[in-house]
Amino acid sequence: MTSRTNAGLWAGHFFRSLKVIKYPADPWEDSQWTQFVGKVVADVAKNTGCYAAMRRKKISKDEYSGEYLNIDAIFFDLESYDLPNVPDNWDPFVLPRVVVELENSYAPNKIAYCLWKLLCGRSPLRVLICYQKGQDKVQGLREHLTDIIVKGRLAKEDKGQLLVLIGDDSVGEDVSWEDYYMVFEWKDGRLAAVTVR
Repeated sequence: MTSRTNAGLWAGHFFRSLKVIKYPADPWEDSQWTQFVGKVVADVAKNTGCYAAMRRKKISKDEYSGEYLNIDAIFFDLESYDLPNVPDNWDPFVLPRVVVELENSYAPNKIAYCLWKLLCGRSPLRVLICYQKGQDKVQGLREHLTDIIVKGRLAKEDKGQLLVLIGDDSVGEDVSWEDYYMVFEWKDGRLAAVTVR
């Protein structure tokens, strides 16, 4: 697989982009978290040779929002734009390289719904980015998502990779992003901790 679809490498790009994109100094609300992480995801796309189709603010009722299939970010290889027959103002009709969901709620079932959306689509890499408050909640969410995947047979015969980043809001503001986020990849029937490269 290329670096654009490797979960560990994608996480490495994510952490590098977190260090480049300035985050609000004030404690943020859920929508500010989504905007900040959205900028980070767009930077990851740029650094991996992709375009990220993402939700963006509409200027008029006729303007297209940029979000596809109710997924927060869909990465397309830039080379896909050289394909013939791509309509003006449309992204190419090709499979995405990466799909990303950002969930700014602590609710485990809302996060599980985002996971389900990701796993219903075809992509070499699916990424879920969310947060909890406390290490026990992070581990509880990890177990809940594993249970959802196993019981729902959501990964059966699936060839795509799944990367889950769960932030811990209880760690405070003075920690590194690597200490804020726990990174997991679906391997051998469970969400296994990933070493970021």
